[in-house]
Amino acid sequence: NTAQLQSQINDAATPLVAFNVAATTIQTLDYPAHLQFNHVYYNEGSGFDVSTGDFVAPVSGTYVLHFKTRSIDASHYADTYMRVNGAEVCRAYVHDYYDSGLCHAVAHMNQGQKANIQAYGSNNKYFVYATSFTGFLLTHDPVKQ
Repeated sequence: NTAQLQSQINDAATPLVAFNVAATTIQTLDYPAHLQFNHVYYNEGSGFDVSTGDFVAPVSGTYVLHFKTRSIDASHYADTYMRVNGAEVCRAYVHDYYDSGLCHAVAHMNQGQKANIQAYGSNNKYFVYATSFTGFLLTHDPVKQ
């Protein structure tokens, strides 16, 4: 039947979920503070919540996540980690003049689970325009009939 076929086609299509955000202010954070990303370049699927700094999975599936952080100088290190559903999945540590750290993760997220970037230690300072958080849905879970 046509309705059943259309339902199967809709279930097979991967929805577009992708975000790219940046911090455009210097932040001094103590553990366990969230990094805040006040500039949204792209937020297809509306998964990134600027008010909390969290990416909230709009659909269940496998996500590719990435962040980059940068220290402002040698006396203000940046020790940060990415959390998915409360668990650390990767860490970036920088401690030199304009040093950059990268962190990549592939993780399964259920609808409503959160991913965010946290400060790990004290005396963390983040450089203007140099911290970004990006992610996209690689594949969604099949819809159970």
